[in-house]
Amino acid sequence: MVAVFCASIVVGGLKWMGRKKQEVAVRAERANLYEKIMLIWGEKLTLSPKAPDSSVEEELRKLEWLLTLRGSASVLKTYMALQHQANTAGLHNPELTSCIAKLILDMRRDLGASVVNVNERDLTALLQGGKVEASPTSFVQAGRSPMSLGQEAEATQTI
Repeated sequence: MVAVFCASIVVGGLKWMGRKKQEVAVRAERANLYEKIMLIWGEKLTLSPKAPDSSVEEELRKLEWLLTLRGSASVLKTYMALQHQANTAGLHNPELTSCIAKLILDMRRDLGASVVNVNERDLTALLQGGKVEASPTSFVQAGRSPMSLGQEAEATQTI
């Protein structure tokens, strides 16, 4: 009886480990997908008045299909708003950068990264090449000192 009970505990633990590995794999796939999409959008926005190469647009279409399968509902909704903004106002308008900042925040949330001290305004300024000015009160309210995104990633990995 005890052996059966112990065996069921071990089997349950193995199943849990299998689910965890699958969750990690799915998150890694999403991170890779999100990264590829953002790199293409970065390329599109830096090409000034020149239209992106058709192969770049074709790659983006493939990634968008994958986004419909793997992206969270929030990321999909924000991405559609970004597409709408780009289609109606063009690639070189200030609102588009704000849409991209919102998308980055949603992608970070979906991947489980903290967005406590990251806001749309700062990301927009960063994406536009400007200076990011975080108010010290936001860090004090969060109860910790300011850190870069790399430091934050290292801190969460060690926990």
